[in-house]
Amino acid sequence: MNNALLLKAALVTVLLSFSQITVASSFYKWVDKDGVTHYGAHPPQGEEQAASEVTKVRTTNKTPANAVEANQRLEAQREAQKAKTDDQKAAEADRKREEEEKAYAEQMKKNCEVSRKNVETLTNNARVREQGEDGEFRYLTPDEHQQRIDKAKSFMAEHCK
Repeated sequence: MNNALLLKAALVTVLLSFSQITVASSFYKWVDKDGVTHYGAHPPQGEEQAASEVTKVRTTNKTPANAVEANQRLEAQREAQKAKTDDQKAAEADRKREEEEKAYAEQMKKNCEVSRKNVETLTNNARVREQGEDGEFRYLTPDEHQQRIDKAKSFMAEHCK
């Protein structure tokens, strides 16, 4: 049972020694007077100090020189993608604005045509009848008749070519 406990203690010591390897940039290895090999982050004391050797450990926690360049390239790619996305959004907004302007121009063209027909109808006919909101027809009074002509001509002067 004593040997099992000693074996467990040695195993824990070795594991703890190796866990420090990832943190330390170097570690020490030495053999004691009984022939047992030891590892540690600190050099041994006493007679064993002369027999110890320093071992360098390569760790992955250091940033390689090309990682900085890789990060710069990645950042440049992100900026380029963002600029491309911004350009796409601007192009989409321009296209949408052009469509809206085209639809507005078409609607104004239709409104001008309706106003021309209204002026023609109102000028050629002395009596004009319209359907009211209640569904019944009535004739425009002479003042209403003239107001409608003036309103249509005003719209055409302002909006039609």
